[in-house]
Formats: sequence, C-alpha cells, structure tokens
Amino acid sequence: MFTWRRTWHHVRARERRALFWAFFERLAGNGATTLYGGEGVADLVRRRRHSIEHIVPRGRLARWLRDASPRVRNGACANPINLSAEDARLNTARGELPFDLDGDPVVLPRRWVRQGRTTVPVGPDADGEWVPPARSRGDIARTVLYMQLVYALPLALDPRWLAWAAEDPPSPTERAFHAWTRRRWGISNPLVDDPRWILRLAAGPKTGG
Repeated sequence: MFTWRRTWHHVRARERRALFWAFFERLAGNGATTLYGGEGVADLVRRRRHSIEHIVPRGRLARWLRDASPRVRNGACANPINLSAEDARLNTARGELPFDLDGDPVVLPRRWVRQGRTTVPVGPDADGEWVPPARSRGDIARTVLYMQLVYALPLALDPRWLAWAAEDPPSPTERAFHAWTRRRWGISNPLVDDPRWILRLAAGPKTGG
C-alpha cells in the first residue's frame, strides 16, 4: 500500500514532479494523451495548461478514509496510480463528479474529443455525473477498482467497472506508466499487469465445498 507523510495540499512542486510528472519527462513527448480531452500531455505542459487529476477524487478519499491513519489517508490522495495528466480546465469542470456508468448522454459539453472517425462530447450528464470518452473507460475503471481494493473504500464492486476494464484493455502508455510506478515507487496495479484479474474479480470469492 502506498503511504505518504503529508497531505496533498502540502506536497511540494518538486515532490509532485517526482511522484508523477517525471514519467512524462522520461517519455519526452512520445504521444501520451489525457484521458478526458485526448490532448497531448507534452503540449499541455508546454502551454502550462497541465494539471494533476485524481481519478478517484481526493476529497472523497479524505472523507472515506477519515478513520485511517494519516499516512494511509495521505497516501491514497497522493498515490501515483490514481493520478492522471489533464487540461486544468477539464480537471476543474469535473471536480468531484462521479463517473456515469449508465451510458447517459452529455448535456453540457466541456470539450469535443476525436474518437475514431467522429467527435464525441465530454462533460456532465443530466444526473450530474461525468461522461468520459469510451477510449478512456478502461484506464478509469482499472484505477477505480485498484483504489477500491487497496484502500478498502466503502463502495460496491460494480460489474460495470469490470465491463469497462475488459472492453478497453491497457494501452502501451498505461503499461509503461505502471512499469514506471513499480520501479520508482514499488507499487503497481495488478489489473494492468495481468488483465486476467478482471476475470477473477468477476468470478467473485471462492467458497469451500
């Protein structure tokens, strides 16, 4: 389990670089893109519009883990596996909105994103849930499931997360990032390392006979 000594508000810029941005600097702009807007991370950094998005919002993590030790609670909020590079404006637009799992349409587009031969909107639906592009659903699902399992978050194991993870397998960039977190921080997401974990979760716990 990843732990950290300070709250996210007190994590200094150089620590955030070591925690997260150093991976993208190592890639030297090899085409890594953001989950929501599909923008090149290197371009966002160049234009100083980059920010760190918490896929499982850190405000929710702090509330769910209020009875955990400070190092565990701080670690959940700083865990690199839960971090994603994003356009600062989209990061702000999402805030702490939960992700839509019902396939509802976007009612207030914050960005139009190229997907295949068409463009799709990204933003909240009528229920106040965040609708990400389909090409990022697997990345999001694997992260949510990882955080849920590692930190024992008070959430039900929704089979729709498993479906998202199965339908959108890890990309080379996602695999490279998790290889980097393993080397740098000694943590990794088994759902990225071995996608067969999805089948194990779907099967549920084994019972004796």
